[in-house]
Amino acid sequence: MKCDDPGGAPWNTAPGAVPLSSGEIHIWRAEPDASSLPPDRYHRLLSPEERRRAERYHFDGDRNRFIFRRGVLRTILGLYTKTPPAELFFNFSRRGKPELADGVGTDKIKFNLSFSNGLALFSFARDQEIGIDVEYIRQVPEIEEISLRFFATFENYALRALPETRRKDAFFSIWTRKEAFIKATGDGMSCPLNKFCVSLAPGGPYHLLSIEGKPEESLLWSIIPFAPAAGYAAALAIQSHSYQLRYWKWEDDILGLKGNSNG
Repeated sequence: MKCDDPGGAPWNTAPGAVPLSSGEIHIWRAEPDASSLPPDRYHRLLSPEERRRAERYHFDGDRNRFIFRRGVLRTILGLYTKTPPAELFFNFSRRGKPELADGVGTDKIKFNLSFSNGLALFSFARDQEIGIDVEYIRQVPEIEEISLRFFATFENYALRALPETRRKDAFFSIWTRKEAFIKATGDGMSCPLNKFCVSLAPGGPYHLLSIEGKPEESLLWSIIPFAPAAGYAAALAIQSHSYQLRYWKWEDDILGLKGNSNG
């Protein structure tokens, strides 16, 4: 089942344990600053390395948001794999993309997360490479310079063809689609953003228009833009054309964290 851009994503409150079936993509939205739990409830779920990373943050707010994001990620993965969140282990690709260590769960769950201005998005799929990006839409005085440096030629033409009043939103639409793709591949900035091109046309279908030197590979990917909240742009990249999207809203008490002093 192909799901086109839902506009404002239809977020559902998870009733508790929700299975992640083959062919499904789950996108979770969470707001760290809205959490009613003290940070230590999530902190106890983290690995020693994650705790060291948390301590590198200078400001308490940034540290607590990191702890929240990692704790939520572990909790959701624990739900899908039926593994205590604190017992999950991760491997990293040669370019640093995290994945579950072998032997966790019956199927390989792929995941990715993104955070911008108080809004966190988490994406999950089974056995399909996936990437997600969210950006708060804001004034960027250097839009033209940034787009000329990082966007493909066709994307720049499409951007400049728009009325000036629409260019800011279009800029972030392009940016999130490109970021979602390189996060899905795990290539990061080793894959120059101007070496592949995404569709900007409203109404879809949304896909990669081209990858320099890899014309056939671009046909394998779907790019799914959506609106996670007012004032934000987001996109998901999936190496598939057959999927079903499900949108979940994270709440602290979904998985019993409020009543579980052991995390």
